[in-house]
Amino acid sequence: MVRELEARLVSTYDKIKADMEEVRHGLETSQKSLESDMGNMRETIADHDQVIRTYFVRVIETFGVFVGIFAIVVVMMLSVVPSLATVSLDRAVIYLVGVPLVLAAVILLMLYGIKKLILASPR
Repeated sequence: MVRELEARLVSTYDKIKADMEEVRHGLETSQKSLESDMGNMRETIADHDQVIRTYFVRVIETFGVFVGIFAIVVVMMLSVVPSLATVSLDRAVIYLVGVPLVLAAVILLMLYGIKKLILASPR
C-alpha cells in the first residue's frame, strides 16, 4: 500500500514537472514573440513619428509661402493705388483689371507649386 502510494506520488510529481516544463517553454516562446512584436511596433511608431515631423515642417513651409504671397499682394496693391490718380482712365482700368488678374495667376501658380513641390507625399 505504501509503495503503491509512493509510486503514484512519484508519477504525479513527474507529470507535474513535465507540465511545468511545457508551460515554461510556452511562456518563453510567448515572451520572445511579444518582444519581437514590440520591436516591430517601435519601428512602426518611429516611422510614423518621422512622417508626422516631415508633414509638420511642410505645413510650416507652406504657411511661410502664404504669408509671403499675402505680403506681395499687399505691397502691390498699396503701390498701385496712389499712382491711379495721376494716370488716364484707360490706364487706370488696365491697372484695376490687370493687377488682380496677374495676382490671381501668380497665386494659382504658387498654389500649384506648393501642391507639387511641398505637399508631395514623401517617398
